[in-house]
Amino acid sequence: MKLADRNTVGGYDLYYSPQFATLNSGSGVNAFERALITWRCNTLVNFRIKSFTSTPPANACKIDYGSLPAGVPTATKAVTPLGAIDACGNSVGSNFFYLTKFDMVFSNGATWHSEISQPTLNWTTNFDLETVALHELGHAHLLWHTNNPANVMYGLANQYKRTLTSDDLEGGNYIVTYSTSTAAPPCTTYMHMTAVNLADCSTVGIQEAQHFDDFFSINPNPTMEGFAIQAKANHSGVIVEEVRVYDISGQLIKTIYPDGNNAEVQVRDLSPGAYIVVVINKGKSFAGKLIKY
Repeated sequence: MKLADRNTVGGYDLYYSPQFATLNSGSGVNAFERALITWRCNTLVNFRIKSFTSTPPANACKIDYGSLPAGVPTATKAVTPLGAIDACGNSVGSNFFYLTKFDMVFSNGATWHSEISQPTLNWTTNFDLETVALHELGHAHLLWHTNNPANVMYGLANQYKRTLTSDDLEGGNYIVTYSTSTAAPPCTTYMHMTAVNLADCSTVGIQEAQHFDDFFSINPNPTMEGFAIQAKANHSGVIVEEVRVYDISGQLIKTIYPDGNNAEVQVRDLSPGAYIVVVINKGKSFAGKLIKY
């Protein structure tokens, strides 16, 4: 089974339910994102947090805080149900399987520690959210439990584990390497996942991509030599602080730091194809698509 490109920019979009977003006055989000950064900066898995202003699409992955699904043992304090597994066949009749999505639920029957500090916990009713999130994100990597108590992927949460062991890394890197390979399987139903850029692995959040066109324009698009990004008239107070151009593999190609609410970017040296243009404004990211011919 492989991870795939489910958000059209190389991976999976994760979003917080209102219940999780306010867990421990918001520090639950911080603990979760520390765990996410640990995985992203070690395996380069393409999981990102996305802020939706409307109903999230069906393929987005919900990070929730509430009751666990029926039938889950009472000792379990978090679960990561995997979504539908779709098959993609090739010309010789072989099937390859792709994860369409995953969700994650942290139990509201436990008390969650979410600060950077590591006080003594009883690990019966009190749990470290970063530790458990690191474990659950391993399941999102398609990893199962191990029998080594030192591993993050050991099945019992009874001590702080905020660092991946060599076993955890071997499993995670295997899945990401396999999932980002274009060599096999030769399917077009699902595109392969693209690894995140190491330089940006600690940047996990992005605004709803479809709102790029609400704030900014790219002209001309398609283009042969260059393009300009400008804030639209109804958002005249928006300042384009930074522009990044990525290729479809997630590799950062160019970074521009304009002065004002518009920017001009030369791309005559780039090969024809599709690129992702990211505009940074007041700490928020907006992603649009550019075609170079």
